[in-house]
Amino acid sequence: MRHPPTHLAAPAVLTAALLALTACGTSDQDSATDPGGTTTDLARTDPAVDELAAQDGPCPGRLPGGGDAFGGTDPAPSAPDLATPDRAWVCTYVLRSGPAAGPDGPAWTRQTRPQQVVDDRLPGLATSLDELAPADPGRLCTKDLGPRYLLVLADDGDAGTDLTGVVVDGYGCRDVRLTDDPSTTPAGEASTPGVVPGVLSAPDALVRLLTSGGLTRGR
Repeated sequence: MRHPPTHLAAPAVLTAALLALTACGTSDQDSATDPGGTTTDLARTDPAVDELAAQDGPCPGRLPGGGDAFGGTDPAPSAPDLATPDRAWVCTYVLRSGPAAGPDGPAWTRQTRPQQVVDDRLPGLATSLDELAPADPGRLCTKDLGPRYLLVLADDGDAGTDLTGVVVDGYGCRDVRLTDDPSTTPAGEASTPGVVPGVLSAPDALVRLLTSGGLTRGR
């Protein structure tokens, strides 16, 4: 006896199978418990970037500044919350303009090689950083122009080194601006928690240590 054709039923069977597979693939429980699933958790699988290795050194040749080499003047919304660094460096920058600045316009250009802060100065440095406070919006500053100091703080973790920059004006009101990536983020435009945007006021002790070179000299 000849059986009726069965190929017309195949689409229905295939559709049912696909629906079953789709249901399995979208189950929250299965995705959470199946270590071989295809769902990618970027926060879990992407390694942290070692900023020190990626930048080939702690201090860039030029401070990033976008179209404004000096940065904004608005006070920071709050005091920062900076961790005690495992290591730190100091670099001095001078403002170049005209042909010496290159095609990107005026820029703060590194004048010295990075100088590492000696280990026994790190606790005192951390104390000074704890005294950073939002700048006074009514402050009056002199119009002299001097160097800028970049203090690079290194947090050494298992996945690499995270860098935070503290840019201190060696002139005027001694304004301080932070950067969560000294190579790419303009000072004063940080967005990482604890690394506030805006302008801060530096304690006198920090300015003296930077201008005298006291952070990089042993006792």
